[in-house]
Amino acid sequence: MHQEAGSIPDSEEVIKRLHAMTRGQVWDAGRYKEEDGDIIERYADGGERVRFLTVSAADAPAAMAQLVAMTPGRTSITCSSS
Repeated sequence: MHQEAGSIPDSEEVIKRLHAMTRGQVWDAGRYKEEDGDIIERYADGGERVRFLTVSAADAPAAMAQLVAMTPGRTSITCSSS
């Protein structure tokens, strides 16, 4: 995916930068969400279901810190080539 993947550090700031790069000029690019919101799947017949329960906006910063901390001993994000 990236020739220098081994040198990209695991950090919240890097994750936010990658988010900003993929979201472009969208208002929330590179920022934690400000409002709660699950991912809802809506059907043509008017029905809907919760597809993904998301972390609350208030808990997002702590959840991201926990996610980064879950990789002890790692100093970089590794990507496998497909």
